[in-house]
Amino acid sequence: MDLGGEGAVRRPPPPRRGLRLLTGKVGIVVIAALVLAAMAGTAVLVLGGRSEKDRAGRSSPAAGAPAGTFFRARGLAVEGIRPPGWRLASSRRAVRLTSPGRAGIVAVSAAPRSVSASALMTSTLAALGRSYRKERLSKRRGAKLGGRAGIAVSGSATNSRGVRLDLLVSTAKGRRRTYLLQVFVARAPAGLRLRQAQALVNSLELSG
Repeated sequence: MDLGGEGAVRRPPPPRRGLRLLTGKVGIVVIAALVLAAMAGTAVLVLGGRSEKDRAGRSSPAAGAPAGTFFRARGLAVEGIRPPGWRLASSRRAVRLTSPGRAGIVAVSAAPRSVSASALMTSTLAALGRSYRKERLSKRRGAKLGGRAGIAVSGSATNSRGVRLDLLVSTAKGRRRTYLLQVFVARAPAGLRLRQAQALVNSLELSG
């Protein structure tokens, strides 16, 4: 599954802003990114999940990807590889990794297992629709998320600061909870943040 983009955003980068939290209809915290960069570039983000070899090593980043540091959020039963320079913040409800310069974010949160992956996706997209404009989203597709069968939607949108973002949203049902992945990446000429976000997504393992 590919995540494509449009042309360059012509507005200058907005001033530095933080992150805000949205709450969807199912009661799960939906994490939306307010990022800085607004540069040209074409983004391609693929949702695949860790390979058996990576899972066996438990600390190996995707082939050809920048190295990173292994992390584990025990409360959510989430683990993966944190790219160099990315900040990790975790709680019992969410894990959030933010790139230097706030140009990318990868967030994993969870709803009760009684909430279906489809319902969680619907709630998340509704919340995003209230906060972003000019959305261009793919149809829902079957996808693997951290070793779990799930669904995913990719596309692009513009945030309230006029920054064009490429995004990926995926949900998957685990043994004790239903997971939500959200990825937001602002475009950058070299694509470093995109490659790092891709490596992080590939490294995720969900065991809860």
